[in-house]
Amino acid sequence: MTISDLQRRENFYEINNKTLEKYFSEINQITYRVKICGDSPTYSINKSYFFIYPRINAILTKNNSREVRGYIYKEFSNNSSLLKRFAIYFYTRLLLKSKGKFSDKCISIEPKIKDEDSLLIFPGNKKIKIFNFKENYIDNIIKESFIDYCFNRELDFRLNNSKYDFVLGVERYSNRWYREKIIDGVSLPRISDKNKHKLFKENVNNVLDLLQEDKKKEIEIGEHIDKLVYKIKKESRELENKSTKFNFEKNLEKFVMYLVNMIANKKDIILLSLSHGDMQEGNVIIRRADDKIFIVDWETWGERTIWYDKLMFNYNLRNIYRFINNLKQYIYNCKNIICKDKNDIFTTDLNRRKAIAIIFILEDLLWQIEESNNFPGDIVSYSVEKCFNGNFQKEIIRLLV
Repeated sequence: MTISDLQRRENFYEINNKTLEKYFSEINQITYRVKICGDSPTYSINKSYFFIYPRINAILTKNNSREVRGYIYKEFSNNSSLLKRFAIYFYTRLLLKSKGKFSDKCISIEPKIKDEDSLLIFPGNKKIKIFNFKENYIDNIIKESFIDYCFNRELDFRLNNSKYDFVLGVERYSNRWYREKIIDGVSLPRISDKNKHKLFKENVNNVLDLLQEDKKKEIEIGEHIDKLVYKIKKESRELENKSTKFNFEKNLEKFVMYLVNMIANKKDIILLSLSHGDMQEGNVIIRRADDKIFIVDWETWGERTIWYDKLMFNYNLRNIYRFINNLKQYIYNCKNIICKDKNDIFTTDLNRRKAIAIIFILEDLLWQIEESNNFPGDIVSYSVEKCFNGNFQKEIIRLLV
Protein backbone atom coordinates (compact mmCIF):
# COMPACT_ATOMS: atom_id res chain seq x y z
CA MET A 1 0.00 0.00 0.00
CA THR A 2 1.15 3.53 -0.72
CA ILE A 3 1.34 6.31 1.85
CA SER A 4 -1.61 7.94 0.08
CA ASP A 5 -3.71 4.79 0.62
CA LEU A 6 -2.65 4.67 4.27
CA GLN A 7 -3.60 8.32 4.78
CA ARG A 8 -7.13 7.56 3.57
CA ARG A 9 -7.46 4.47 5.75
CA GLU A 10 -5.88 5.42 9.07
CA ASN A 11 -4.35 8.20 11.17
CA PHE A 12 -1.10 7.75 9.27
CA TYR A 13 1.13 10.39 10.86
CA GLU A 14 0.21 9.54 14.42
CA ILE A 15 0.77 5.80 13.85
CA ASN A 16 3.99 6.37 11.90
CA ASN A 17 5.48 8.74 14.48
CA LYS A 18 4.61 6.56 17.49
CA THR A 19 6.02 3.47 15.75
CA LEU A 20 9.32 5.18 14.95
CA GLU A 21 9.51 6.71 18.42
CA LYS A 22 9.13 3.33 20.10
CA TYR A 23 11.52 1.58 17.70
CA PHE A 24 14.40 4.06 17.96
CA SER A 25 14.01 4.21 21.75
CA GLU A 26 14.31 0.42 22.00
CA ILE A 27 17.18 0.08 19.52
CA ASN A 28 19.32 2.85 21.03
CA GLN A 29 18.24 2.43 24.68
CA ILE A 30 17.40 6.11 25.10
CA THR A 31 14.13 8.03 24.82
CA TYR A 32 13.29 9.45 21.38
CA ARG A 33 10.65 11.98 20.37
CA VAL A 34 9.17 12.05 16.86
CA LYS A 35 7.05 15.05 15.85
CA ILE A 36 5.59 16.64 12.75
CA CYS A 37 7.40 19.88 11.92
CA GLY A 38 5.53 23.06 11.12
CA ASP A 39 5.50 24.73 7.71
CA SER A 40 8.63 26.70 8.61
CA PRO A 41 10.61 24.50 11.01
CA THR A 42 13.52 25.86 12.99
CA TYR A 43 16.22 23.30 12.36
CA SER A 44 18.38 22.06 15.24
CA ILE A 45 21.70 20.24 15.03
CA ASN A 46 20.44 17.96 17.82
CA LYS A 47 17.59 16.54 15.73
CA SER A 48 17.20 14.45 12.56
CA TYR A 49 14.74 15.61 9.92
CA PHE A 50 12.96 13.21 7.57
CA PHE A 51 10.72 14.20 4.65
CA ILE A 52 7.67 12.23 3.55
CA TYR A 53 7.06 11.61 -0.17
CA PRO A 54 3.71 9.80 -0.67
CA ARG A 55 4.12 9.41 -4.45
CA ILE A 56 7.22 7.24 -4.08
CA ASN A 57 6.13 5.79 -0.72
CA ALA A 58 9.33 6.90 0.98
CA ILE A 59 10.54 8.83 4.04
CA LEU A 60 14.15 10.07 3.96
CA THR A 61 16.49 12.95 4.82
CA LYS A 62 17.17 15.91 2.53
CA ASN A 63 20.82 14.88 2.19
CA ASN A 64 19.96 11.25 1.45
CA SER A 65 22.89 9.02 0.55
CA ARG A 66 23.78 7.71 -2.90
CA GLU A 67 22.69 4.22 -1.79
CA VAL A 68 19.23 5.50 -0.79
CA ARG A 69 18.79 7.29 -4.11
CA GLY A 70 20.13 4.31 -6.05
CA TYR A 71 17.66 1.96 -4.40
CA ILE A 72 14.70 4.18 -5.24
CA TYR A 73 15.89 4.72 -8.82
CA LYS A 74 16.13 0.94 -9.28
CA GLU A 75 12.68 0.42 -7.78
CA PHE A 76 11.08 2.75 -10.32
CA SER A 77 13.30 2.21 -13.36
CA ASN A 78 11.78 -1.03 -14.67
CA ASN A 79 9.19 -0.09 -17.26
CA SER A 80 8.68 -1.41 -20.79
CA SER A 81 8.43 2.14 -22.15
CA LEU A 82 11.74 3.95 -22.56
CA LEU A 83 9.94 7.29 -22.41
CA LYS A 84 8.24 6.38 -19.12
CA ARG A 85 11.55 5.18 -17.66
CA PHE A 86 13.16 8.53 -18.42
CA ALA A 87 10.16 10.44 -17.06
CA ILE A 88 10.11 8.39 -13.84
CA TYR A 89 13.88 8.72 -13.41
CA PHE A 90 13.84 12.51 -13.72
CA TYR A 91 10.75 12.81 -11.52
CA THR A 92 12.27 10.74 -8.69
CA ARG A 93 15.59 12.57 -9.14
CA LEU A 94 13.77 15.90 -8.80
CA LEU A 95 12.06 14.73 -5.60
CA LEU A 96 15.19 13.32 -3.99
CA LYS A 97 17.34 16.33 -4.88
CA SER A 98 14.73 18.87 -3.76
CA LYS A 99 15.92 18.77 -0.13
CA GLY A 100 12.36 18.38 1.09
CA LYS A 101 10.70 21.11 -1.00
CA PHE A 102 8.32 18.68 -2.73
CA SER A 103 7.61 16.53 0.30
CA ASP A 104 4.20 16.16 1.94
CA LYS A 105 5.43 16.79 5.48
CA CYS A 106 8.58 16.81 7.57
CA ILE A 107 9.09 14.93 10.85
CA SER A 108 11.77 15.62 13.44
CA ILE A 109 13.43 12.88 15.49
CA GLU A 110 15.20 13.84 18.71
CA PRO A 111 17.95 13.13 19.60
CA LYS A 112 19.78 12.98 16.29
CA ILE A 113 20.04 9.52 14.68
CA LYS A 114 23.40 8.08 13.70
CA ASP A 115 23.90 7.61 9.94
CA GLU A 116 20.54 9.29 9.26
CA ASP A 117 21.30 9.92 5.57
CA SER A 118 21.75 6.18 4.99
CA LEU A 119 18.23 5.39 6.24
CA LEU A 120 15.16 4.89 4.06
CA ILE A 121 11.76 4.41 5.71
CA PHE A 122 8.99 2.56 3.84
CA PRO A 123 5.55 2.51 5.56
CA GLY A 124 3.40 -0.51 4.68
CA ASN A 125 0.08 -2.20 5.35
CA LYS A 126 0.86 -3.51 8.86
CA LYS A 127 4.61 -2.91 9.15
CA ILE A 128 7.13 -0.13 8.63
CA LYS A 129 10.44 -1.05 6.99
CA ILE A 130 13.63 0.83 7.82
CA PHE A 131 16.50 0.28 5.37
CA ASN A 132 19.98 0.95 6.75
CA PHE A 133 22.27 0.98 3.73
CA LYS A 134 25.43 1.61 5.72
CA GLU A 135 24.91 -1.55 7.80
CA ASN A 136 23.09 -3.41 4.98
CA TYR A 137 19.95 -4.47 6.86
CA ILE A 138 16.20 -3.89 6.96
CA ASP A 139 14.27 -3.71 10.22
CA ASN A 140 10.59 -4.66 9.89
CA ILE A 141 8.53 -3.05 12.66
CA ILE A 142 4.91 -3.74 13.55
CA LYS A 143 2.91 -0.51 13.40
CA GLU A 144 1.87 0.98 16.72
CA SER A 145 -1.69 0.03 17.81
CA PHE A 146 -1.78 -2.86 15.31
CA ILE A 147 -2.47 -6.36 16.62
CA ASP A 148 0.70 -8.46 16.70
CA TYR A 149 -0.91 -11.72 15.48
CA CYS A 150 0.28 -11.44 11.86
CA PHE A 151 3.69 -10.17 12.93
CA ASN A 152 4.15 -13.19 15.19
CA ARG A 153 2.97 -15.53 12.44
CA GLU A 154 5.54 -14.16 10.03
CA LEU A 155 8.37 -14.31 12.56
CA ASP A 156 7.43 -17.87 13.54
CA PHE A 157 7.46 -19.02 9.92
CA ARG A 158 10.74 -17.31 9.11
CA LEU A 159 12.50 -18.72 12.16
CA ASN A 160 11.27 -22.28 11.68
CA ASN A 161 11.49 -22.75 7.92
CA SER A 162 15.13 -22.10 7.10
CA LYS A 163 15.10 -25.30 4.99
CA TYR A 164 13.44 -23.29 2.22
CA ASP A 165 16.14 -21.25 0.47
CA PHE A 166 13.51 -18.88 -0.95
CA VAL A 167 12.66 -17.68 2.59
CA LEU A 168 14.89 -14.88 3.93
CA GLY A 169 16.58 -15.55 7.25
CA VAL A 170 16.10 -13.41 10.37
CA GLU A 171 19.25 -11.91 11.93
CA ARG A 172 17.78 -10.27 15.07
CA TYR A 173 14.33 -9.79 16.51
CA SER A 174 12.24 -8.62 19.43
CA ASN A 175 8.51 -8.75 20.10
CA ARG A 176 8.00 -5.66 17.88
CA TRP A 177 10.55 -5.91 15.07
CA TYR A 178 12.88 -8.27 13.20
CA ARG A 179 15.97 -7.73 11.06
CA GLU A 180 16.96 -9.16 7.68
CA LYS A 181 19.68 -8.46 5.12
CA ILE A 182 19.06 -6.11 2.22
CA ILE A 183 18.72 -8.08 -1.00
CA ASP A 184 19.99 -6.25 -4.07
CA GLY A 185 17.01 -7.20 -6.16
CA VAL A 186 13.82 -6.11 -7.84
CA SER A 187 10.21 -7.14 -7.28
CA LEU A 188 8.63 -9.26 -10.01
CA PRO A 189 6.12 -6.61 -11.21
CA ARG A 190 9.07 -4.36 -12.08
CA ILE A 191 10.60 -6.88 -14.51
CA SER A 192 9.82 -5.14 -17.80
CA ASP A 193 11.26 -7.81 -20.16
CA LYS A 194 8.25 -10.00 -21.04
CA ASN A 195 10.27 -13.15 -21.66
CA LYS A 196 12.13 -12.81 -18.37
CA HIS A 197 8.90 -12.05 -16.55
CA LYS A 198 7.29 -15.20 -17.96
CA LEU A 199 10.31 -17.33 -17.01
CA PHE A 200 10.32 -15.98 -13.44
CA LYS A 201 6.60 -16.71 -13.11
CA GLU A 202 7.21 -20.32 -14.17
CA ASN A 203 10.00 -20.58 -11.59
CA VAL A 204 7.74 -19.18 -8.87
CA ASN A 205 5.13 -21.83 -9.71
CA ASN A 206 7.84 -24.47 -9.25
CA VAL A 207 8.67 -22.93 -5.87
CA LEU A 208 5.00 -23.19 -4.89
CA ASP A 209 5.04 -26.88 -5.87
CA LEU A 210 8.06 -27.34 -3.59
CA LEU A 211 6.29 -25.54 -0.74
CA GLN A 212 3.30 -27.88 -1.03
CA GLU A 213 4.92 -31.20 -1.75
CA ASP A 214 5.39 -32.60 1.76
CA LYS A 215 2.29 -31.05 3.37
CA LYS A 216 -0.59 -32.36 1.24
CA LYS A 217 -3.71 -33.66 2.96
CA GLU A 218 -6.86 -35.12 1.42
CA ILE A 219 -10.31 -33.85 2.40
CA GLU A 220 -13.84 -33.96 0.97
CA ILE A 221 -14.99 -30.70 -0.61
CA GLY A 222 -18.08 -30.65 1.61
CA GLU A 223 -16.06 -30.98 4.81
CA HIS A 224 -13.66 -28.23 3.74
CA ILE A 225 -16.52 -25.90 2.83
CA ASP A 226 -18.28 -26.53 6.15
CA LYS A 227 -15.10 -25.57 8.00
CA LEU A 228 -14.67 -22.44 5.86
CA VAL A 229 -18.25 -21.28 6.48
CA TYR A 230 -17.86 -21.86 10.23
CA LYS A 231 -14.64 -19.80 10.29
CA ILE A 232 -16.14 -17.04 8.11
CA LYS A 233 -19.08 -16.71 10.51
CA LYS A 234 -16.78 -16.72 13.55
CA GLU A 235 -14.44 -14.07 12.13
CA SER A 236 -17.45 -12.05 10.95
CA ARG A 237 -18.84 -11.90 14.50
CA GLU A 238 -15.51 -10.54 15.69
CA LEU A 239 -15.50 -7.95 12.92
CA GLU A 240 -19.08 -6.91 13.76
CA ASN A 241 -18.02 -6.29 17.36
CA LYS A 242 -15.10 -4.20 16.14
CA SER A 243 -16.72 -2.17 13.36
CA THR A 244 -20.19 -0.83 12.58
CA LYS A 245 -19.31 -0.97 8.87
CA PHE A 246 -19.84 -4.73 8.68
CA ASN A 247 -22.81 -7.02 9.21
CA PHE A 248 -22.51 -10.65 8.10
CA GLU A 249 -26.23 -11.44 7.97
CA LYS A 250 -26.96 -8.32 5.94
CA ASN A 251 -23.86 -8.16 3.75
CA LEU A 252 -22.52 -11.67 3.19
CA GLU A 253 -24.64 -14.57 4.44
CA LYS A 254 -26.84 -15.04 1.35
CA PHE A 255 -23.84 -14.71 -0.97
CA VAL A 256 -21.80 -17.28 0.99
CA MET A 257 -24.63 -19.80 1.11
CA TYR A 258 -25.35 -19.30 -2.58
CA LEU A 259 -21.74 -20.18 -3.38
CA VAL A 260 -21.89 -23.23 -1.10
CA ASN A 261 -25.03 -24.52 -2.82
CA MET A 262 -23.42 -24.18 -6.26
CA ILE A 263 -20.98 -27.01 -5.46
CA ALA A 264 -22.62 -30.15 -6.90
CA ASN A 265 -20.29 -32.94 -5.77
CA LYS A 266 -19.42 -32.34 -2.13
CA LYS A 267 -17.95 -35.85 -1.78
CA ASP A 268 -15.18 -35.16 -4.24
CA ILE A 269 -11.67 -35.31 -2.73
CA ILE A 270 -9.43 -32.25 -2.87
CA LEU A 271 -5.99 -31.46 -1.46
CA LEU A 272 -4.99 -29.03 1.27
CA SER A 273 -1.41 -27.93 1.83
CA LEU A 274 0.87 -25.19 3.14
CA SER A 275 -0.12 -21.83 1.66
CA HIS A 276 1.63 -18.45 1.62
CA GLY A 277 -1.71 -16.63 1.74
CA ASP A 278 -0.79 -13.40 -0.05
CA MET A 279 0.94 -14.76 -3.13
CA GLN A 280 1.02 -11.68 -5.34
CA GLU A 281 3.86 -10.67 -7.66
CA GLY A 282 4.91 -7.84 -5.34
CA ASN A 283 5.91 -10.43 -2.75
CA VAL A 284 8.46 -12.00 -5.10
CA ILE A 285 11.98 -10.52 -5.11
CA ILE A 286 14.54 -11.39 -7.81
CA ARG A 287 18.17 -11.00 -6.76
CA ARG A 288 20.08 -9.13 -9.49
CA ALA A 289 23.36 -11.02 -9.17
CA ASP A 290 22.02 -14.50 -9.93
CA ASP A 291 18.25 -14.22 -10.56
CA LYS A 292 17.53 -16.12 -7.35
CA ILE A 293 13.91 -15.96 -6.19
CA PHE A 294 12.87 -14.92 -2.67
CA ILE A 295 9.27 -14.91 -1.45
CA VAL A 296 8.50 -12.36 1.27
CA ASP A 297 5.58 -11.37 3.54
CA TRP A 298 4.62 -14.63 5.28
CA GLU A 299 2.16 -12.98 7.70
CA THR A 300 -0.85 -15.03 6.57
CA TRP A 301 0.60 -18.46 5.88
CA GLY A 302 -1.60 -21.38 6.76
CA GLU A 303 -3.42 -24.43 5.40
CA ARG A 304 -5.53 -23.90 2.27
CA THR A 305 -6.29 -25.75 -0.96
CA ILE A 306 -3.34 -26.29 -3.28
CA TRP A 307 -5.11 -23.95 -5.72
CA TYR A 308 -5.23 -20.84 -3.55
CA ASP A 309 -1.69 -19.49 -3.97
CA LYS A 310 -1.45 -20.42 -7.65
CA LEU A 311 -4.75 -18.78 -8.56
CA MET A 312 -3.79 -15.70 -6.58
CA PHE A 313 -0.39 -15.51 -8.23
CA ASN A 314 -1.16 -16.45 -11.84
CA TYR A 315 -4.33 -14.39 -12.16
CA ASN A 316 -3.53 -11.42 -9.89
CA LEU A 317 -6.58 -12.02 -7.72
CA ARG A 318 -5.34 -9.82 -4.88
CA ASN A 319 -6.14 -6.84 -7.13
CA ILE A 320 -9.72 -6.17 -6.05
CA TYR A 321 -10.19 -3.62 -8.84
CA ARG A 322 -9.57 -6.28 -11.50
CA PHE A 323 -10.84 -9.28 -9.55
CA ILE A 324 -13.92 -9.96 -11.71
CA ASN A 325 -12.06 -9.68 -15.04
CA ASN A 326 -9.11 -11.75 -13.83
CA LEU A 327 -11.34 -14.48 -12.41
CA LYS A 328 -13.21 -14.54 -15.73
CA GLN A 329 -9.89 -15.06 -17.52
CA TYR A 330 -9.26 -18.15 -15.41
CA ILE A 331 -12.72 -19.67 -15.78
CA TYR A 332 -13.34 -19.03 -19.48
CA ASN A 333 -10.00 -18.39 -21.18
CA CYS A 334 -7.96 -21.24 -19.76
CA LYS A 335 -6.97 -22.59 -23.20
CA ASN A 336 -4.12 -24.58 -24.70
CA ILE A 337 -2.73 -25.50 -21.29
CA ILE A 338 -1.45 -28.98 -20.49
CA CYS A 339 -3.29 -30.34 -17.46
CA LYS A 340 -1.14 -32.48 -15.14
CA ASP A 341 -4.04 -34.09 -13.22
CA LYS A 342 -7.51 -33.32 -11.89
CA ASN A 343 -6.04 -31.31 -9.00
CA ASP A 344 -4.25 -28.93 -11.35
CA ILE A 345 -5.80 -25.45 -11.48
CA PHE A 346 -5.62 -25.61 -15.27
CA THR A 347 -8.03 -28.51 -15.61
CA THR A 348 -9.82 -28.60 -18.98
CA ASP A 349 -13.16 -29.31 -17.21
CA LEU A 350 -15.13 -26.02 -17.09
CA ASN A 351 -17.34 -27.13 -14.20
CA ARG A 352 -14.24 -28.17 -12.26
CA ARG A 353 -12.71 -24.72 -12.82
CA LYS A 354 -15.92 -23.12 -11.54
CA ALA A 355 -15.81 -25.30 -8.40
CA ILE A 356 -12.15 -24.34 -7.87
CA ALA A 357 -13.09 -20.66 -8.25
CA ILE A 358 -15.90 -20.99 -5.69
CA ILE A 359 -13.61 -22.61 -3.12
CA PHE A 360 -11.01 -19.93 -3.79
CA ILE A 361 -13.59 -17.15 -3.22
CA LEU A 362 -14.65 -18.68 0.12
CA GLU A 363 -11.04 -19.09 1.25
CA ASP A 364 -10.29 -15.51 0.21
CA LEU A 365 -13.37 -14.12 1.97
CA LEU A 366 -12.04 -15.70 5.14
CA TRP A 367 -8.59 -14.21 4.46
CA GLN A 368 -10.06 -10.73 3.89
CA ILE A 369 -12.17 -10.76 7.06
CA GLU A 370 -9.26 -12.06 9.15
CA GLU A 371 -7.11 -9.29 7.65
CA SER A 372 -9.57 -6.60 8.79
CA ASN A 373 -9.74 -8.16 12.26
CA ASN A 374 -6.02 -7.50 12.58
CA PHE A 375 -6.38 -3.77 11.92
CA PRO A 376 -6.80 -1.40 14.88
CA GLY A 377 -10.05 0.35 15.75
CA ASP A 378 -12.91 0.12 13.28
CA ILE A 379 -10.70 -0.03 10.16
CA VAL A 380 -12.11 -2.40 7.52
CA SER A 381 -10.09 -3.10 4.39
CA TYR A 382 -11.41 -1.82 1.08
CA SER A 383 -11.43 -5.42 -0.17
CA VAL A 384 -13.91 -6.47 2.53
CA GLU A 385 -16.12 -3.48 1.76
CA LYS A 386 -16.01 -4.45 -1.91
CA CYS A 387 -16.86 -8.07 -1.14
CA PHE A 388 -20.10 -7.22 0.65
CA ASN A 389 -21.21 -4.89 -2.13
CA GLY A 390 -24.34 -6.40 -3.74
CA ASN A 391 -23.37 -5.54 -7.32
CA PHE A 392 -19.93 -7.07 -6.86
CA GLN A 393 -21.51 -10.29 -5.59
CA LYS A 394 -23.96 -10.42 -8.52
CA GLU A 395 -21.08 -10.09 -11.00
CA ILE A 396 -19.31 -13.04 -9.39
CA ILE A 397 -22.45 -15.18 -9.43
CA ARG A 398 -23.00 -14.39 -13.13
CA LEU A 399 -19.53 -15.76 -13.85
CA LEU A 400 -20.27 -19.00 -12.04
CA VAL A 401 -23.75 -19.98 -13.22
